[in-house]
This record gives sequence, C-alpha cells and structure tokens, in this order.
Amino acid sequence: MIFFALLILALSLCSVLTFVASYTEAHPFSQYDIVLGTDGFYYLATDFGDNSFLVPFHYHPDNVSDLFLDQQIAPSFIALARNTSVALSFSPTEKGGIIVAGVDLARILGNKDALFGLNVHSAFSEPFANSTVPVLTCIDANPEQWVVLFTSSNTTQGTISGNCVIIEYASAEEAIRLIDKLTYQLLGIPA
Repeated sequence: MIFFALLILALSLCSVLTFVASYTEAHPFSQYDIVLGTDGFYYLATDFGDNSFLVPFHYHPDNVSDLFLDQQIAPSFIALARNTSVALSFSPTEKGGIIVAGVDLARILGNKDALFGLNVHSAFSEPFANSTVPVLTCIDANPEQWVVLFTSSNTTQGTISGNCVIIEYASAEEAIRLIDKLTYQLLGIPA
C-alpha cells in the first residue's frame, strides 16, 4: 500500500519538473532566482549537464538554514557515478510527509533522466509481514549500494556514516525541510 502511495506521489511530483508555474513573486537568494508559484511551491530554474530543470521546493533556503546537515552529504552524492544504487529506507509503517520527503529526494537523485541519474529504489528499515521489499539499513551500505535511512528522532538532522546517510526527523514537516536543504546543497545553493 505504501508503495502505491509512493508511486502516485512520485508521478505527480515528477510532472512538476516539466510544469511551467505561474509565479506570484520573486524571492531572490544570493545570485539565484527562486520564485514562489501560485501553487505555494518555490521554484528554481537550473541547467544541469545538458538539461534544463524547473526544481520545486516546499521551503525557501532562508527557511531551512537552521537545520543541521553534515557538509559531506551533498559532495558525497555528487561524486557518485551515474546508476549507483541508492536505497531510500523507511519504517514499513511510515506514511504521509515522510514519504513525500523520500519522493522529493528520489526526484533529484533519481533514475535515468533525473538530475543525478542514480538508481534510486525503496527499502524497509525492518522486516514487515510477508513483504518482498528489501530490508536495508546502514549495516548494508557499501560503495555500490548506498542507503538513506529515514528515522524518527527527537531532533532533525542529516548525518553521514560511510555509505549511509541518516535522515533523522522530529516530524514529517521537518523531514521535508531537511530534504529541501539537501536539494539546495546538491544544486550548489548554500542553505
């Protein structure tokens, strides 16, 4: 069930990359033109490689700067070869905003035509009933199989340990803010 919801969210969010939003107001940040769309998302038009993308964000960079994100995470993802496997690992009982945060990250790192072209797939952080979904945690991470482990915590922060990125979140909204911060950093925007 969770993967059907994830698939629906992925399809709807991926379509945003080709959507040309109507903008209500500009929100410049440093030398970047970030605009607020009438749909409530912030947008950044960027060229990456040979392609142009319109990248949506839930938050402006000013609204994510208070979160801790290890400064080695973005450069580590940037250094990965295309098609490197990256598992987004969630508790099998997760729902809602945490899944949105995962879809947002997959949209940027993701498959084939996405910005980084990594082989992003879902995993569970623990066994669940008779599921065939792989169970992957930081113990399973290696240079060919990266893991992004989403875990509930009292604080919101992103850390890295070897080939594992740990996204700790105090709430779903905080997880989404942290993924926005990571996305800005992946695009070279200090946040």
